[in-house]
Amino acid sequence: PKNWLAIIAFIWAGQAASMITSYAAGYAVVWYVTESTGSALMLAAMNIAVMLPVGLISPFGGIVADKHNRKLIMIAADGAVGVISLVAGVFMAGDVAIPLLLAVCIARAVGQAFHSPAMMAAMPMLVPDKHLLRINPLDQLLASVASIGAPAFGIFLYTTLGFSSVMFLDF
Repeated sequence: PKNWLAIIAFIWAGQAASMITSYAAGYAVVWYVTESTGSALMLAAMNIAVMLPVGLISPFGGIVADKHNRKLIMIAADGAVGVISLVAGVFMAGDVAIPLLLAVCIARAVGQAFHSPAMMAAMPMLVPDKHLLRINPLDQLLASVASIGAPAFGIFLYTTLGFSSVMFLDF
């Protein structure tokens, strides 16, 4: 379409907010566990719960994205992560059981494992071929900036707003 750049900018704005708050919420959970337990083992377990499912399931998320409606997969996966974060924010306002937090992290990571490949696969469909070499690196840059800035942002939000507020922001 003639307005492809406006469409991409709109999608990127939404994705930037979604990615940054999702990654920040993941690190807020890790920081919460670190603060409440003081255990390096629990810190490692939470980091594994936040990152490992994405690494293991993303290839399957890519296959699903190639075979099905990418837009629907992105909406469903991001919506599921948002609902999980909302539930976590509502029900985890006080002291939280570590196994429950592990389950929340794993469920959120599974949603991200389907969302990210669908997003990357959708870009070539939305961008004209002659502009794809300029846009694809920007798409990767967005993901990288979100990944790099999210830990500090998540910890900042956690310390200033509290755990539940960070989860609500992700929602």
